[in-house]
Amino acid sequence: VQPSLPAGMKIVPFYDQTDLVKRAVSTLTEALLEEFLVVFLVVLLFMGNLRSSIIVTSAIPIGILIAFILMKGINLSANLMSLGGIAIGIGVMTDAAIVMVENIYRHLAENQGKRSVIDVTLEASKEVAGPLFFSLTIVIVTFFPVFALDGIEGKLYNPMAWTKTFALAGSLILAVTLIPVLCTLLLRGKIKEEETWIVKKLNQTYLPLLKSAISHRKLTMGFAVVLMIASFALLPFIGTEFMPELDEGSILVMPTMLPSVSLTEAVEAAKKMDKLIMEIPEVEMSVGKVGRAESAMDPAPINMIETIVTLKPKEQWRTGYTQTDIELDMMGKLADLPGLNLAFTQPIAGRLSMLTTGIRTEVGVKIFGDDINVLQAKALEIEKVLAAVPGVSDLLAERILGAPYLEMNIDREKAARYGLSINDVEDAIELAVGGRTATTTIEGKKRVDILVRFNRDSRENINAMKDILIPVASSGAKAATGGGGMGGGASASGGSSGAYVPLGEVAQFRVVDGPSMISSENGMYRAIVQLNTRDRDVDSVVNEATKLINEQVDFPPGFYFKWAGQYENQERAKARLAIVIPGVILMTFMLLFMSFSTVKGAVMILLNVPFSLVGGIIAVYLTNTNLNVAVAVGFIALFGIAVQDGVMMLTRITELSKEKPIREAVIDGAMERFRPVIMTVVVAGIGLLPLIFASGSGAEVQRPMAIVIVGGLVSSTFLTLILLPCIFYAWNNKGPAASSEGKIVSH
Repeated sequence: VQPSLPAGMKIVPFYDQTDLVKRAVSTLTEALLEEFLVVFLVVLLFMGNLRSSIIVTSAIPIGILIAFILMKGINLSANLMSLGGIAIGIGVMTDAAIVMVENIYRHLAENQGKRSVIDVTLEASKEVAGPLFFSLTIVIVTFFPVFALDGIEGKLYNPMAWTKTFALAGSLILAVTLIPVLCTLLLRGKIKEEETWIVKKLNQTYLPLLKSAISHRKLTMGFAVVLMIASFALLPFIGTEFMPELDEGSILVMPTMLPSVSLTEAVEAAKKMDKLIMEIPEVEMSVGKVGRAESAMDPAPINMIETIVTLKPKEQWRTGYTQTDIELDMMGKLADLPGLNLAFTQPIAGRLSMLTTGIRTEVGVKIFGDDINVLQAKALEIEKVLAAVPGVSDLLAERILGAPYLEMNIDREKAARYGLSINDVEDAIELAVGGRTATTTIEGKKRVDILVRFNRDSRENINAMKDILIPVASSGAKAATGGGGMGGGASASGGSSGAYVPLGEVAQFRVVDGPSMISSENGMYRAIVQLNTRDRDVDSVVNEATKLINEQVDFPPGFYFKWAGQYENQERAKARLAIVIPGVILMTFMLLFMSFSTVKGAVMILLNVPFSLVGGIIAVYLTNTNLNVAVAVGFIALFGIAVQDGVMMLTRITELSKEKPIREAVIDGAMERFRPVIMTVVVAGIGLLPLIFASGSGAEVQRPMAIVIVGGLVSSTFLTLILLPCIFYAWNNKGPAASSEGKIVSH
């Protein structure tokens, strides 16, 4: 396009979403690379064998490649959320490889060359293949609630669920196929199971702790119950919101003016806004627009300005400055412009909100009824009530009324005296004020209508309009359409008698207030009170505001209000998850029953689930993170990880309990699974640290999930390594406690 423009004219993009997409994908790509490096170092630290580390980490790039191939199959693009599914799944992707390699390595070390590497590898692989299959299948199944999300949250998190499922499925296939093959190729020669110094230290700590916990199992289980109750008691002190806010790198300022504002005044206000906003050092560009696009989906009135403010890279901001500080600077600079009621959002978030909920801000109150005047009054009352709620900002009740209308009442008797019909007078008004198409001109391929109407001086005020001349037809008949013309440039149509009547003689003029725009929803008139929240979570603001509205605002019969925006979406997501999650728990129970063939084993694993949430809740509370859809997805992922580790631990203890006394089986089984469990937990936890500390675009969406999973892994590790053996021992110890207390295997 640029070459075809006249000299001196150029196109300057003022908003481009591709910049945001590139920054977000770059953030996730960096996090993936950092996670890959962390996984390699952790495995090397625990295994003390470079070849084992290479085998384990080889599952990551190949697993990601499998995920990409499957993404291509369903036409899923690589974006912030789809790559995020791989990022939060990397730790779990390597779990299967870690367990498989660790078990094969241990068997090869015990074999000492007595049997072939292939036979030992095959035997070791068969030993853990079943538990791996069921545990990873359960992890995949527990992520099904994310697929059930609909609306905005579904469109955002479904890609994440798909990619994580693809990555886990790929890692499971690799764990039972490629990993054993690589072990037969790389783990040759003399294999010694020499514990690294960190594993030795951890074993020396874990063994006496485990023995003590089993000996005092009632106290251990009681402590876990108290810890769980204490963590769940923190929930009322944690705020809630719908979604974490994505930093788009741009601000959408949407001031609203009075409905009576003219187009000229609105355009002038937009220009002044841009000039003042550009004075802020962090602003790259400010472009405002007035009115609406040529689309029925954008019913923006003239009194609403949309200004897109593009910000400079954060490296160029003043030290310690945040986007909130920039918005406060804007509020200060724009405070001197009269008649502006400011509302701040972001371009993508604002567009999504307007398209899905019909409001421009984070939250809004919709009032419904059958009388516009009553709706306006109640909206103003609610605005007054909400002004007293802490945390409410950018508050504005929609001004339905207040738009000036010019009302012309035709005096039928006077018009009849002059032989004029109502149509004659209305035609004169239409031609003089609105204009009428006279003909069409053809310019190249374009056809352009030629509109004829009076000069501005003859129609810009009431007095001028009163002087518009209407031709009177002779003998009281309707004027002919030919001859005569415009009567000195001030008559409305041609007439045959040459007589004219001023419009003011047959019509009365007055200016009245009316609705600037009438909105309806579900067959009822609707008014909106819009607001944002600052320094407070949405849920607490809505709860307090609802209480005050119910106490202080009386609604006539047939009138009611409801909350819209993020709160509406949040309630929808909660309702959907409340239905789906119990179903997933039931599916998980059935899979566990298939794995252990007993209800007891399935129940023991599921008992771990509420305890595993302890760390996640505490982490959310300590980091001042609000409960939202991202946090819920993190808890869902944590649920699967806790079940997976529990399956690996309980399967081995159950196998040994058939050969050894119960206490000995519990201790031996727990010690055998200690290293792989610790490795998988540390890999999953430390692997997510890059997401927690990432500061680029898109990190805000991934961080809450990572915080929940890392915090939950801390508590689930304690529960898997300490509580689960205690529960198994307490449930299966049928003899006197003293009879087996002395049978302790030394390690």
